[in-house]
Amino acid sequence: MTVPDSGKLFITFSGNRDGIPILLLHGFGADSSCWKYQEPYLRDKFHLIAVDLPFHGKSHAIRESSIEAMSETVYSTISDLLREKCIVIGHSLGGIIAFRLTLDHPDLVRALITVNSFSRYKLDRPGRIAHGLLRLSVVYFLGLQAWGLILARQLFPGKTQAHLRREVIGKLSANSKERYLRTIKALVGYSLTEELHRISCPALLISADNDYTPVEEKRSDAKLMAQGYVEVIHDSRHFSIWDQPESVNRAIGEFLKNNGID
Repeated sequence: MTVPDSGKLFITFSGNRDGIPILLLHGFGADSSCWKYQEPYLRDKFHLIAVDLPFHGKSHAIRESSIEAMSETVYSTISDLLREKCIVIGHSLGGIIAFRLTLDHPDLVRALITVNSFSRYKLDRPGRIAHGLLRLSVVYFLGLQAWGLILARQLFPGKTQAHLRREVIGKLSANSKERYLRTIKALVGYSLTEELHRISCPALLISADNDYTPVEEKRSDAKLMAQGYVEVIHDSRHFSIWDQPESVNRAIGEFLKNNGID
């Protein structure tokens, strides 16, 4: 097991300190503030622990560029802060780290929720190859602001979404190019699909109908888990937590209620 670098993650706490803890893990190039539309919905009942992942936001870089190292660094940072099992919610990159955390530390996790995430990131089909190569080449040669301009249009194409496009560009531009490329290194080629059968806790895989990863791939992953479920968010893209926050919040709330966690 990877030995983590401890004490290097930026964490914010909010909500009900006496409630069940929810660990929030953001996506690639984002930070803990991306949960701003979920926090008001969850804070009355739950104790929210939002982490800036390694290489992101106000957190430090770590020695090893791998999903295992990122997961273990999160675990070493938050495990002593928890009085009981937590709910883990991860978006995109945060979702695959949430899978890893649940697999390696099942005694920590009461329930698992991913939003537009994946159990593998292999450049094994034309759409993913094109997106991966475009991202790598633009970031490497033109920088993160240029990538932000492209990505913002992909995520939020609507006329009324200009404010969301500006936020994405701002967040990506604030990243270190070296740290961003190290995260790509950790992600590309990684897979834990073959381990999903070991996840026994309730697990909800939320998928936008227009996410990069097809809904059917999430359905296949859910079937591998003992208590895996899929909820589809309509008229949404990869950043459902921003473009359809009410639908995402409702899916989270219903899942937790149906599993006696409310």
